[in-house]
Amino acid sequence: MRELSGYWGLNVEYATQQTKAQGALDWEAFFETPPNGIIPLLSGAKSARALSQCSVLVVESLFTRDGDDEKRRSFLGVLQQVIPDPAAEADVVEHSKLQLAQIFRHIKEDRKARAQAARESKERAEAEEALDLRGEQSEFLPETVDNIPPAPPVELDDENDAFDPNRLFSQAFWESMRERFTILLQGAQRETLEKVRSPLPFLLSAEFIEHFGSIVVADIAPRVANKAKTLVRSASIKDDKVRLDYLREQIADPNNRPLLWEAWKLAWEERTREQKIPPKPKEEPKGGGLSFLKKKTPAKPGLNQMSLEDWETLSARITRDNQDAQRIWDAILAPSAGYQAPVEEDNVFLMEMYGRSPAALKKQIDAVRQIASQGGEVGRAFDTYRRNNHPDLGILSASFLFPELFLDPKSGCLKAMLRSYRRSELRRNLPFTARYLGDALNLNAPSSPGEEE
Repeated sequence: MRELSGYWGLNVEYATQQTKAQGALDWEAFFETPPNGIIPLLSGAKSARALSQCSVLVVESLFTRDGDDEKRRSFLGVLQQVIPDPAAEADVVEHSKLQLAQIFRHIKEDRKARAQAARESKERAEAEEALDLRGEQSEFLPETVDNIPPAPPVELDDENDAFDPNRLFSQAFWESMRERFTILLQGAQRETLEKVRSPLPFLLSAEFIEHFGSIVVADIAPRVANKAKTLVRSASIKDDKVRLDYLREQIADPNNRPLLWEAWKLAWEERTREQKIPPKPKEEPKGGGLSFLKKKTPAKPGLNQMSLEDWETLSARITRDNQDAQRIWDAILAPSAGYQAPVEEDNVFLMEMYGRSPAALKKQIDAVRQIASQGGEVGRAFDTYRRNNHPDLGILSASFLFPELFLDPKSGCLKAMLRSYRRSELRRNLPFTARYLGDALNLNAPSSPGEEE
């Protein structure tokens, strides 16, 4: 522990110096590069106590700036749910290391996102100022939506479960997540089917949202509740009649958002993605002859206290979890005649939907609508806007919400707006637009002679 603490102090000092000197830090190397990256160091902790102390030290050292209190509390709260008891068996400790690695990779991505946001902030403000998009554009979208399915009810085993805080948490959590789909579902108008000539994209389909919600409530939100035990416990002491409303308030509270976001990401990874099984430890050869003269190979970090029996227990647990995750993910990807089902690469998108702001999505759709309706050089105006924005969802939803403007072949508005994109660039940067509006953009037609792909 002392060695890790000392190294961590040097690492922070080095990171600070490099950031001041270069204005940037390679967070990928800082967290991942062995032997001194943060994650490899934590993987080598020799006890549950060392693992706990090192993890807390890392989080408290990273989040020290003004305004970091919320994130620091959030990550420390998640750590409390993952760090094993000091007397835990070796296989439990190793499983905790895998979960902690996920948490610190989320912190790594948070650091990388902060750096990216800082670089883009000024340019984005300038682009929005030039297009006058800072004001509210609420006249384009209705405040309420009639075609959004209600959140699926929680299935109860008996009447005593009606006020169970864990089940109510799952219900309230999905209600909150469902809001992220509300703005996109504005575009799910059935009359547009004739224009796109295919079932609705899953992310604009009320049928898919109802299907997805039932899976979240049954299989994923309970895992989130398990990682937000403090919040659930606080609900358990409330009167039965106000417990659900209390949970709704807590989930909507901005102070709880960082904790729930991290808990959701961990739960999503555990319930929809395959987890790696650690390498099997080598059995020590039986003694005899001159075997004592042979040089012993040092144990790899993270496996230095795991016996073969412990590894088999951990391996069996991860195998069961992976089978369950495959079942859940297959259910999400299940085909339907009513919509175009998601595909394998949509895993990250579905996870990130909980992290999106309905207000920001609404603003994006408004901006795309404003650019298209202002006339003139819509392509040039859109190029200015997209410089520091990622308008894929805004384009897709706006195209279904206002098909007479975007999908009318006579106006050619959508093609004019996206004229500066090469085909490969459009598929890479606007994947949903390319997937579901490819025919309207002639993406599926053969390339013309001399046309850049």
